[in-house]
Amino acid sequence: MKKIFKLIVVSLAICLLPLANSISAIAETESAINVYSTSSGLIAPASVIMEYDDGDDLSPFTKTVSSKMVRPATMIVEVDENFTVLCGGERIDYDIFRTTYIKSKMIPAVRVETEGAADALIDYLSTRGYDFIDFSVVSTSPALVKKVRDDRKSIRGVIDYTKTDVSNMSAGQIANQMSVNKSIIGIFDQNQVDAKKVFELQGRFKSVWLKSNIDSAHDVYACIASGAVGFVTDNYATVYETYLSIEGKTLSRGFYGIGHRGLPSVAGENTLEGMIAAYESGATHVELDTKVCKSGEIVIMHDDGLSSTTDGTGNVLQMTLSEIRKYKVVKNSNGQAVTPCEIPTLEDVFKYFKGKDVVLVVETKNAQSHYPALLGKLIEKYDIADQVVAIGFGLTELGLVRDQVPNIPTANLNGTTKSDFLVYMAQVNALNTTPNPSKSTFMSDTWVFKNSLARGYLPYCWTFSSTGDTEGAVARGIVGITTDRVDYLGKYVEKIDETSLALTQSEFSGTFEIGVITYKGITETRVAKVLSYEETGENTYSAIIVYQDNSYNRLTEELSVAVALDAEESSSSQESQSESAGQNLHESTLQSDVNEQSDGGCGGSIAGAEIGCILIVAATFVIRQKVKKS
Repeated sequence: MKKIFKLIVVSLAICLLPLANSISAIAETESAINVYSTSSGLIAPASVIMEYDDGDDLSPFTKTVSSKMVRPATMIVEVDENFTVLCGGERIDYDIFRTTYIKSKMIPAVRVETEGAADALIDYLSTRGYDFIDFSVVSTSPALVKKVRDDRKSIRGVIDYTKTDVSNMSAGQIANQMSVNKSIIGIFDQNQVDAKKVFELQGRFKSVWLKSNIDSAHDVYACIASGAVGFVTDNYATVYETYLSIEGKTLSRGFYGIGHRGLPSVAGENTLEGMIAAYESGATHVELDTKVCKSGEIVIMHDDGLSSTTDGTGNVLQMTLSEIRKYKVVKNSNGQAVTPCEIPTLEDVFKYFKGKDVVLVVETKNAQSHYPALLGKLIEKYDIADQVVAIGFGLTELGLVRDQVPNIPTANLNGTTKSDFLVYMAQVNALNTTPNPSKSTFMSDTWVFKNSLARGYLPYCWTFSSTGDTEGAVARGIVGITTDRVDYLGKYVEKIDETSLALTQSEFSGTFEIGVITYKGITETRVAKVLSYEETGENTYSAIIVYQDNSYNRLTEELSVAVALDAEESSSSQESQSESAGQNLHESTLQSDVNEQSDGGCGGSIAGAEIGCILIVAATFVIRQKVKKS
């Protein structure tokens, strides 16, 4: 009876699934899959995804899985129009494959690349019940993902861009395409997107899974440094081994500073002046509250009543814009007096921020049926879709935005718990949205945090009100930090101000300074060291650099490094040393790293902290080999 009740709740929650489909099959599990994870100094490590190819060794997954067994979080399997999988040279039914290997230990994902395969998946899902909320459809065709998602609204959509030329598409354009085709995750080849594009795309509520041929720890470090929240690879064991080698506090990706109603400590909340202050202090996003006034304009105001923040009274919904603008914003909602500012419209905001490097987070505050159409027209007028995302508490509001402005990414401000996680997933998937709960959800519930990230739900949350509070969000690995003190985040590094480095041999094996740019746009230097490298030519290397950012370790993308002899080297032997420098440097640096491991793993001092606790263990890994079946 309890199980049937849960099924009915799910059906009602997503408001779109036929009740008969929800209860037509007995669920095999009553809770969401708890993904495998490892202990690590890496904060919020990326999820690991394996795509099955015929011949892959599946024997580890036939055993009883213990808490110590290594396994990917998600398994992608391609099916044909008969809904079969090529396994061991033969076609077998997908359900046999799933129950034999995936079981309830990994999140199932099905790839469809033809109309027939998509139809077969739709037919299959129509017979499934509660357990198939925790499920994804994957395709290189956005239209096929949308086709399946239109029919089965409770599952997630994943678009595989690895065969698409995205070089001329901005992150915003990709996010808009993903939204139209009901996907929250995009798979990209490691060579398709750099860290900047990953950062910009995930700043629009869309997750990046990076596909990589991981053969060594260096490859894993390169993936980590991209900032992606998932790695698609067969060598999942190597990823976990590398995670285990990382000690200390290492940020796995940059974060987004979201100015809550602007910067209320400097200027009035929900004023253009406050939003500009947030942007100039380093905010990557500006959050604002909206509602439609009587004359049809979208006004920036949190409450319906003017009295909370202005010198006037009245209800915004029942007043014209000219009536509203008789008054000024003179205080914040906590009563703090501010310099009087005009009450802005969303059009004012679009006019000012169009073309600037900032994302506008538009919160819908009322379920006004005409609101989405007005929002869509305004976005179209200013051609600003690639800078806008929408958030809301009301499921009706989010549904209206999804239906009438389908290219705009959205997030659900409600939270969840472990016990309600499946129902919550069905809800956010049906709305084609992603979670953006209060800080209590992701800050206090480790299970929900880990399992949300594993499913491509980026950890955005609200609202952090103090500098210490905001620092706690950084330490937790929150990606989107909605805060009243977004200026505090301006001191952190947003990006590296280097594409190549020229170092001496002693610097390469020791420490050196690297240029960085903070979120506030200030160019500074940080002390750094080489974490991992590969030789690319005579005395040239592709290297991952680790540096200290405040109290955290950060990794660069792969940088090109030219290494020269130290000045004190004898000129008489310079030619012969030049010939052997690369090999000698490789041997001495690697040996140093191996010694650090045997001594417990402490490297050189960086700005007073032992950043060398991140160990280089590339030489010690055993790569899982594929076992080809005859």
